[in-house]
Amino acid sequence: MSDLVPRPRPGFESADAAQVRDPNLGLLLFAATLRASMGVLCLGVALLYLPAHMWTPILSGVSILMIVNGTTAVWRVGRDHVKSRGWTRPLVWAFPGLSLLIVLAALVFGPGVLGPDWRQVAQAAEAQQPARFEPAAR
Repeated sequence: MSDLVPRPRPGFESADAAQVRDPNLGLLLFAATLRASMGVLCLGVALLYLPAHMWTPILSGVSILMIVNGTTAVWRVGRDHVKSRGWTRPLVWAFPGLSLLIVLAALVFGPGVLGPDWRQVAQAAEAQQPARFEPAAR
């Protein structure tokens, strides 16, 4: 080697890639947490607030995909960055646990238990519609 090329100091070791703080770590963790928490919220709305409808399986399925995708992203952040494992371990268990509690609540109490009585809402909406003029038949 040439004397012009810098050499590392004796005893110097470069930092392990898992120990280096990623500047985007906070944003990655925030985005993954937001995605999974919105999935839990949407699952709760689809199962416990809205009435059972033909769209309920679709809304629930999309919510579960959001939960799985967000939880997997949180797990990857914790796997790749050792210092963030204190934050990611509880979140990885919390999102599926909350979704399981929502599904169990829907099974025990029934769908739409937290929402209003939708029959009364529909009747009130029909009563508030203005009268329609229909011409007399000739």
